[in-house]
Amino acid sequence: VALKDLFESYMNDTLQIDFQPMNIDRGLSLNTQLNIYRIVQELLSNAVKHSGASNILLQCAQSENQFYITVEDNGKGILVKDRDEMKSMGLKNLHSRVEYLKDKMEILAEANEGTSINIELATNAVA
Repeated sequence: VALKDLFESYMNDTLQIDFQPMNIDRGLSLNTQLNIYRIVQELLSNAVKHSGASNILLQCAQSENQFYITVEDNGKGILVKDRDEMKSMGLKNLHSRVEYLKDKMEILAEANEGTSINIELATNAVA
């Protein structure tokens, strides 16, 4: 419910967000839920602020002790050289949060082709 409210707060006449939750266990610990919310919040904020996208896809799925987050946009993308030199606090915070949780994050992007960020969290590690 909180994720749905979050993405709806970003939508407007020029930005459409498609939220696809799959098999999410409502019994996740409050700490796990908060970490997931903060990560999704940062992903959406970065996409809205920096991508120039008109469409964003947000997928959240759970499989046993793994939680998967994917955010894809149709924006301007990120060049690899720019990604390495980014000074964005949002992206640094995201990397730090995922690294702290000892989880995985992958950024796929090309100039003018949009960006896709995939995150895999171990829900038993963040409980």
